Amino acid sequence: MKNVDHITLRGGGHEECIEEISDAWPYVLECAELDRYPHRSCPWHWHQEVEIFYVQSGSLEYRTLRGATSFGTGSAGFVNAGVYHMTRATDEGSGTVQLCHIFRPGLLEDAGGRITERCIRPLVEARRAEVLSWSADSPQDARALSLFRESFGLRPEDGAAYELRLRSLLSEIWALALEKARPLMDEGPASYPTHRDLRFEKMRDFVHEHYAETIEVADIASAGCTSVRDCFRSFRDYVGMGPAQYVREYRVRQSCRLLAHTSRTIESVALSCGFSSATQFSQTFRTIMGSTPSAYRARWRESDT
Repeated sequence: MKNVDHITLRGGGHEECIEEISDAWPYVLECAELDRYPHRSCPWHWHQEVEIFYVQSGSLEYRTLRGATSFGTGSAGFVNAGVYHMTRATDEGSGTVQLCHIFRPGLLEDAGGRITERCIRPLVEARRAEVLSWSADSPQDARALSLFRESFGLRPEDGAAYELRLRSLLSEIWALALEKARPLMDEGPASYPTHRDLRFEKMRDFVHEHYAETIEVADIASAGCTSVRDCFRSFRDYVGMGPAQYVREYRVRQSCRLLAHTSRTIESVALSCGFSSATQFSQTFRTIMGSTPSAYRARWRESDT
């Protein structure tokens, strides 16, 4: 199992790069420790693979451009291939741990045969079925959740039939996901992103590309070809905060990665992430992360050890 505390995006976009995925075995098992992610959240991204997960502890929220879904301890979910999403821990304490099966749908296919046509492709192409959930508080979800737990209990060292047993359990979970998605599939194809969705994507991408520079709200609005007022409204609706706060939090997110994975000085990290000085950086960092940059670096390295 791979423990992760951040994700890597491919250059020029927001597709997650999952290096462990291969044609020979298009699957990886991950343990996402959200408390070690910058700001306890995973940034906006998408991947070609399907994601099936189980919340081992804590609580979290999945957000897409069309809404948000909450998951508590013992709950499980399905994220369809190609869905643009982000994740954040929502519990007040700490210890949010998420186990994830990440795999290409081809792992369960029969090379263009009946299973692919009747079971795999319909769910992958059901764009309304972005995020599906099974709740620990729902008695009717008990059987499904037992399958999730069993699937995450498998390990390669369990025997030569590990791959077959894993694929069998993932197939059973897939069948439950297909059943759960039927009502959404019966509604017809999902609507395409609206002009407002696309405007927000342009503004968000502008921040991600220019966060190390001086950015005004007017610059962000201009990137989306809209007004400052609409820029404020869009950021509030899509990410729950104003554009200036989003810029600050994104800068801190990037600084966390530099603090954790490099030995660069605090001042160097500050300037690389768009802060005017180490003092401004430290004040902003403390407000958002609850500690100084130096304390964060020390705590992260101690935890890693």
